[in-house]
Amino acid sequence: MNQPPTTTERPPMTLRLGIRARLVLSVVAALSAVVGITATVVVMRAEAALSEVDEERFLALTAQMADAARVGALAKSELLLKDDLAQFVRYPALVELTVVDEKGSRLFFAQGPAADSRHGVTTSSAILDVASDEVTSELSAFGVDSPQDTPLGEVHARFSRGKTRRIEAGMRRDMLVAFWAAATLAVVLLLWLFGPVIARVRTLAAAASKVAAGERDVRVTPEGSDEVADLMQQFDAMTLSLDAQRREIENASAQLAERESLAAIGRATAVIAHELKNPLGILLGAAEVLQKPDRKEAVKREALEIIVEEIPRLERTLTEVLDFARPRPLALSPVALGPLLEKVRDRALYRGGPLERGAVDIHLPDDIGPVFVDAFQIEKVLLNLLLNAGQAGGQHVTVQVVPDDELVAIHIKDDGPGIDDKVRVDLFQPFVTTKQRGSGLGLAVARRAVRAHGGDLWAEAADEGAHFVLTLPRAAGRMGEEEVT
Repeated sequence: MNQPPTTTERPPMTLRLGIRARLVLSVVAALSAVVGITATVVVMRAEAALSEVDEERFLALTAQMADAARVGALAKSELLLKDDLAQFVRYPALVELTVVDEKGSRLFFAQGPAADSRHGVTTSSAILDVASDEVTSELSAFGVDSPQDTPLGEVHARFSRGKTRRIEAGMRRDMLVAFWAAATLAVVLLLWLFGPVIARVRTLAAAASKVAAGERDVRVTPEGSDEVADLMQQFDAMTLSLDAQRREIENASAQLAERESLAAIGRATAVIAHELKNPLGILLGAAEVLQKPDRKEAVKREALEIIVEEIPRLERTLTEVLDFARPRPLALSPVALGPLLEKVRDRALYRGGPLERGAVDIHLPDDIGPVFVDAFQIEKVLLNLLLNAGQAGGQHVTVQVVPDDELVAIHIKDDGPGIDDKVRVDLFQPFVTTKQRGSGLGLAVARRAVRAHGGDLWAEAADEGAHFVLTLPRAAGRMGEEEVT
């Protein structure tokens, strides 16, 4: 039964630099630049204006001090200067006040209320001009002459800008507050506007991940009427189409597998029938000969030899079919390659075989280590390759071992007629054979056994004869403490 489509739940919102984070950061960065530049310009202009106001205010106050100090400067009297400047000395922003005569000698010095100020200090100066007619007449009454053409001296006053600095600091603080308030508002607005969009995009991403992982019935629920909703709707349509196509492919694959299975059964049946029919006919004829008492002893012996020859061939055919249909489990262990190859060579050169004595040469490196294999199955594979070389017409076979990091390659070359390129493509398919009498299962069973070990078996293109390559895993690092057999 088909399960109902599953609706992809929205994944939890996680903190990562996704689309939303990039969008928020971009807007905040742009807003920060605009607000920062604007606020900086405003604060700089305000600070310049305040500095100008302070400068003019301090200059005007210094000029007033100069007017008040004329009499004391003309009389060069510190007492008069002290009385005349008493109200100015109490000015809150005054740091210190100095009056000097025309020669630069100090006539008066006093510290103001801001003497200990740590804020910025600015200096303002004013020249003591020639005394006015009113002051001159007053001085004349006391018998003091006043100069008419030269300055009387200078007044130097130092003022603290602490109050102004506090105003400027407040402006900068207000600017930062306004900046962070605007940034926070922008972030909240963006989250409110684009949060649902990002959530739906993440829903789509999660659904796509499930489809990529192999889930079939994945659906998303379109929400809204924007482009993302259209995309979600198209995603659902795509998954429906993919599901339908997948079902069609599965049905077609099942039908194809069934047909191939039936075809394989048919080929196997035909091969088995062919391989059993002729030997059974020969055995039946030999048995009939043995049943007749009037036959000569020589004829009966020949019939017995035929029976002895055909029965092993029937047994071999049935064994190949059983091995192909029911593979044996592997019994892996470290196996020395030299003794294994020599044993296989001796069996291949057994009297009555297709190869003559001395027809097989083995080239084995001295430092070759053991392989990690099932010795019984690999013996059968190697023996099958050597006997095939002799049955194909090869007179001489070379077995060369080439070690690698993790595998050992065994090259088996003969000087026979070789293998046609068209035949080599399907050589390892079941029931494919070039022999007049053969099941076509030997090489298929051999390759499957080798691949079960983690190696491989294939036929190389060769200019002369046949060239098979067999790779097997080395035992180094696998079962180091087991005994090598």
